[in-house]
Amino acid sequence: MKRIMMIAAAALMVAGCHKPQATVMSNDAPENVSPWDQPVASADDEDYAPAQSSFEAEREAEAETQAVKREAEADKAAKIAIKPAPEVSEPVKVEVKPAPEVEAPEVVETPTEPETVDPVVEAPLDPIEEETKPEPVVITPIPAGDETVALGRRFFAEGDLRNARAAFTVALSNDLSYEEEKETLETLDLINVELLTSTGADGDLIEYRVKSGDTLAKIARAYSTTYQMIQRLNGLTSQTIRIGQRLNVPNAAFSLIVRKDKFVMDLLIDGQFVKRYKVGLGKNDCTPVGNFTIFNRIPHPADGSYPYGHPEHRIGSHWMGMRGDNGYEGYGIHGCRVEEYDMLGGECSRGCVRVTNEDAEELFSILPVNTQVTVVE
Repeated sequence: MKRIMMIAAAALMVAGCHKPQATVMSNDAPENVSPWDQPVASADDEDYAPAQSSFEAEREAEAETQAVKREAEADKAAKIAIKPAPEVSEPVKVEVKPAPEVEAPEVVETPTEPETVDPVVEAPLDPIEEETKPEPVVITPIPAGDETVALGRRFFAEGDLRNARAAFTVALSNDLSYEEEKETLETLDLINVELLTSTGADGDLIEYRVKSGDTLAKIARAYSTTYQMIQRLNGLTSQTIRIGQRLNVPNAAFSLIVRKDKFVMDLLIDGQFVKRYKVGLGKNDCTPVGNFTIFNRIPHPADGSYPYGHPEHRIGSHWMGMRGDNGYEGYGIHGCRVEEYDMLGGECSRGCVRVTNEDAEELFSILPVNTQVTVVE
């Protein structure tokens, strides 16, 4: 700004002091000669110093003033363009109150059955035929009493295996002698070899034709069995099945009856005897009687804090948990340590039904969830 004022003052001074160039009068001129007739100094004269006109000085001063103004405006614009960033105020702190603590429910360590992956069904072998259901089998009512063994013998001799098995099943509930019971069990073994491997009216199996969307697990649920049982019956080494494949499946549900007085457990199909297992029951007669249902199945279960295989593990290779109609829980059918096999056939457990690990594995492959178990004196 100071520079602008100095330039303006100089311009004014030049404009005010400048006068028109006077003509030079020679001293040798005659007096009667008009001054206007005197020669004018030439630009070629050595002492001639032409002066700027006031117009030119003003124009140069104005140009200088405009340049200074432009420079000042540019400086001002630069200062305006570079503005400091606005200060950011600190964020408001919001107090987050913790959620009220909720008391966690008591967790009961109940083993659950491991999930199985349903296999993919392969392409069909041949066209699917209409599935036909077998004709219902008629079993002659077997009267209770000492004559049931004799009746069973007669049916067996006649080749009527179904009625023979029904008669012998009733006989096992009677007070048989050692010899009669032994004969009955041996005959039943022979009968079941035939019935448990045959289909239709002559057996306990039906033939199922695999359809699109089927899996072993789905078929097993439909026929109240396990996929392991279907594998055993059909010699399968995997869960892969093919559309159109024919599979043998049980035509009735299995169940169990535990006889406390004999320390045995009988496997039944549709109420008919299949096989007998020696068991160990609760000390001081603590195994409760009544009707139970298998509600979970666990291979290689943990025994409390002891994992399967630990030296302190006591419940063997497989567990089938039972829930009683009368509210009893915590009981199950399970294996035991090998060194405790000799204790089976007596009171050796805390109320559960003990069997060998081999029998536990076999029962595990046969009995699905919801299998009925009856414990009698």
